[in-house]
Amino acid sequence: MVLSRCTTSQIQQPIIPTATLFAYASIIPSQIASPIVIPQSTEISLRPSPTPFAHIVEAEDTLLGIAIRYGLNLEELLAANPGIDPRILSIDQQILIPNPEGGPAGSLLSTATPIPIALSAVACYRTGVDDLWCLAKATNDKGKAMEGIAAVISLIAEDGRVLNAKEAFGPLNLLPSGKSMPLGVLFSAPPENFSWATVAVTSSFVAEDPAERYFELEVAAESESAGGSGKTWRVNGSITLSPESPSGLNIFSLLLVALDADENVVGFRKILLESRLEPGETYTFATDVFSLGPAIEKIDILAEAIRPAEAQ
Repeated sequence: MVLSRCTTSQIQQPIIPTATLFAYASIIPSQIASPIVIPQSTEISLRPSPTPFAHIVEAEDTLLGIAIRYGLNLEELLAANPGIDPRILSIDQQILIPNPEGGPAGSLLSTATPIPIALSAVACYRTGVDDLWCLAKATNDKGKAMEGIAAVISLIAEDGRVLNAKEAFGPLNLLPSGKSMPLGVLFSAPPENFSWATVAVTSSFVAEDPAERYFELEVAAESESAGGSGKTWRVNGSITLSPESPSGLNIFSLLLVALDADENVVGFRKILLESRLEPGETYTFATDVFSLGPAIEKIDILAEAIRPAEAQ
C-alpha cells in the first residue's frame, strides 16, 4: 500500500542508488517489416479437449493476446480465420481457435484468466547501440489493489505478422487502485522496420489482503528539470515507514516513472534500497530520471516493501 504527497523533506541520509538508467534515444518511425515467426519462449502451452470451439471477443482483447492465451502464434490464428483484420476486432466477434494440426481445437482445461486492466499504446525508442526499448503504461482502474501485472509487447508488420514479442513484467508486485506502472521490454537487434507495436495482458489478479502482506509506506518528494531539454529530472524525497507497522524492514523498492505531457511513459527507474527502517523512521533519497524520448512533464513515484513471513 502506498501513500504519496508532495512536500519538502529533510535530507537525513542521501542514498547512492544502484540502478540502471535508461539513456535518451530517438523514436523509431513506422515502416513495413519482413515477417518473423513469434518466438517459442513467448507462447503458452495449453492442452485442448476434442470439442471444437470459438473464442468470443471481449473488451481489451487483441488478436495477438488471444493467440498467446491459447498457445498459438499469430500466423496460425490468421490462417484459421481468413479475411480477419488483426487491427480491428469487435466485441462478441467469434475467433476460431485451431489445434496444432490446423483443425479446430477444443475448449481449454481450467486456466487462470488475467483480469483486464487499462493499457496505454506502446511507444518504442532506439538506444545508442541500436537496441529497442518499448514502453506501455498499465493503470489499475478496478477499485482494488492488483498484483502480478505482466503483458506481452510485440512488434507487428503492416500485414499483421509478428516480428518479435517479449513478455514485460511490472517492476513492482503491487499496483494500488488508481495508480499506474510502466511495462517495458528491450529488443536486442530488433527488425529494422516495423509498422506498429501492440501490448496484451498475460497476468493480473486482485491482491488478497494487501495490508497484511505489504508495509504501509509514505512517499514525499520534489522533482524538477535538471536541464534545458527537460529530458533529465532530479528527484529529492523521503520514504517513511508507518508508525503502526508491527516491525521494521531492511529492503524496499522505489519506482520513479517519467511521463510526458500526454501522460505517456517515456522512462522509468527502479531502485532497490537496503537500509534498516524502523516504524516511524524516514529514509531520504536523491536521484535522476531520464527520458527515452519527449521531454518529461512530471514524475510519478511508488514505493513497496513486502512484509517478512514472521511479520504477517
